[in-house]
Amino acid sequence: MKEEILILAPFGRDAELSAELLKREGFHPVILKSIHEISADRVHTAGAILLTEEALTADEYMQFEKTLASQETWSDLPILLLINNKDRVIKTQHILDKFSERGNVLLLERPFRLITLVATIKVALRSRRRQYEVKELLRQQAIALRARDEFLSVASHELKTPITTLKLQVQMRKRLLKRNDDSVYRPDKVNALLDITAHQIDRLGRLVDDMLDISRIESGKLSLNFEKMDLGDLVEKTYQSLAEEFSNSGCEVELEIKKGISGKWDQHRIEQAIINLFTNAIKYGAHKKVTVKVEAEEKDAVLIVKDEGFGIADKDQERIFKRFERAVTGENISGLGLGLYITKEILEMQGGSISVTSVLGKGSSFKITLPLQSEFAV
Repeated sequence: MKEEILILAPFGRDAELSAELLKREGFHPVILKSIHEISADRVHTAGAILLTEEALTADEYMQFEKTLASQETWSDLPILLLINNKDRVIKTQHILDKFSERGNVLLLERPFRLITLVATIKVALRSRRRQYEVKELLRQQAIALRARDEFLSVASHELKTPITTLKLQVQMRKRLLKRNDDSVYRPDKVNALLDITAHQIDRLGRLVDDMLDISRIESGKLSLNFEKMDLGDLVEKTYQSLAEEFSNSGCEVELEIKKGISGKWDQHRIEQAIINLFTNAIKYGAHKKVTVKVEAEEKDAVLIVKDEGFGIADKDQERIFKRFERAVTGENISGLGLGLYITKEILEMQGGSISVTSVLGKGSSFKITLPLQSEFAV
């Protein structure tokens, strides 16, 4: 919305005088020479139109009516109609009949005071702004509904996958038991089943935790527990817990960790952020080298996780930090698209940040910064 006041008053000095007065009051008047200058695009973006009743011929009535009819359902362009006196009430009524269904018509009888014109235009612009606010709310609602539907679709798929795996394992073991196949009791078979079960339970747990974290973040109920900790120690410990997954993925890991880089942060939430970056490196690292660095930069502790994998397109590098967004489709990589969003939120709650630099096909480098002296810690 440009909040332009379109003025159509082709006779006398009404247009010039009105424009001069409106400029003086801080408005943005635009004088038009004919009704044909009011295009559909201009109707959509204008704040209001100031129109004299004598400006419209019979043909121009039809033209203006068609232009107003092109408005979207949310749009209701305010029309300030300048009328002469009560002797011309028949023509005025004709105009009202023509345009009242297409626009928000306000009458101003000439002569009028400047304060009356200014007050009427302010009312018209306020009405127009509310239309745009409603439009934006509807747009945001539509986006939210699409995001919800996509999330439900992805979430149902992600939840079904581990459940299906567990179900198949149970069914297979039941068939073996029915056939009195003693191999079901062999230690290697039992261990394999337990490993699969534990892995799928962990996966379900992570999915549920992500969904709970989203709810807590959105409601402002995600609490933090600040404590003194060494970032390098935590990164090293977290890597050791995932070393087997790195090895199974074929990723060679190089650690460049400086010790003694400490601050007051929420250890559990920082570990959550580290795990997210590590698991992403395993997913997207394309079985290539992963470099993990911990260092200090001025007043910040820094963690960098760099892979040489798929990389992220320029257009996606900002989007991946939003809810339910991923740089790849669900067919390629599993996940709800919540990890980086949650990571970003929990870091910002501690005065930190996360960023990415990436080249498609050549890998990505994620950088976490945390303040060494945090004003957020209590």
